[in-house]
Amino acid sequence: MEKVKRSLQATFMNTTPSQEKPSWARVGKNVSDMSVSYNPQVRTEQDVTQDSADSEVTGYQPNIPVTQVATKGDEVFEFINGIRRKRALFDDCKTQILIVDLYDGDASAGYKAEMQDVAIQIDSYGGAGSEPLSIGYTINFIGDAKQGTFKPADKTFTEATD
Repeated sequence: MEKVKRSLQATFMNTTPSQEKPSWARVGKNVSDMSVSYNPQVRTEQDVTQDSADSEVTGYQPNIPVTQVATKGDEVFEFINGIRRKRALFDDCKTQILIVDLYDGDASAGYKAEMQDVAIQIDSYGGAGSEPLSIGYTINFIGDAKQGTFKPADKTFTEATD
């Protein structure tokens, strides 16, 4: 058994969603903590003949809450800050992300990845007087992910055919 370093799980964001060819930029510059919250939807039932209830997972509502220090020149910050400035709504705050397991695969064949449509929600902008400027946002998943592989060298995602 081998532990996997946190840096080997990468999230890339398409910072040009209106373009035909995506521009994948890695999310995480000046972000100290970032995890997918799966937010399972659970239905619990208990009839009068049971002492304990039955629970069943009926769905998920995943998202990724992020707090990023404002980093001028970082593609992801510039994209997110543009959404903030416009107070974008509906399709104007949608893009795609890739969640890539850089520990599962290799550079030539690609790494296991999932592409996900998302909507960006701006939560906060500012911070304490003694701290750097930060922007808080949530990456809300839309629908189901497409499974495939990602090659970081040429930034291409290939959807699995099976």
